[in-house]
Amino acid sequence: MPQAAHILLIDDDTSLAANLCDVLKEDGFKVTVCNRGDEGLRRANHDECDVALTDLRLPGLGGLELVKQLHETQPRLPVVLMTAHGTIETAIEATKLGAYDYLQKPFEMQGLICVLHRAAEAGTVRDCRGDTRGGRNSLRPPKRLEQWTGGRAASRHLWRGRQQGRSPP
Repeated sequence: MPQAAHILLIDDDTSLAANLCDVLKEDGFKVTVCNRGDEGLRRANHDECDVALTDLRLPGLGGLELVKQLHETQPRLPVVLMTAHGTIETAIEATKLGAYDYLQKPFEMQGLICVLHRAAEAGTVRDCRGDTRGGRNSLRPPKRLEQWTGGRAASRHLWRGRQQGRSPP
């Protein structure tokens, strides 16, 4: 059985964070909640997580600065930024700083879940490509190869060949 993706949820709205945590856990995610940006940065740098989901406005360290610092220290960690106070300019800046995606509150919960699944898969794909820009996950093998390939030997063979730089036949 595939391992659940670990989401680091960073939001100072404790009620929203609790609701998101419940919904994400029901969908099979493992969730760690932080209520401050600086606390989220510490957890991301010390704990193994697959995706960071953060609010824009946070005490301790704002969301854009958090995106920037996470991208510098964990370049393969997808960061999804969410906000009720967003603008097109903020979304562009977040993307330039390394955000994987940007969600405007209120958002559809199913849309958020889809974004988090894609982000977790994207982070794992980047890990196994051998990106050597630093960070603790360099050259880490994929976590959920069985999930991607459906357990089929031929698919695993093709995937491993791609990892080694060979094109499929």
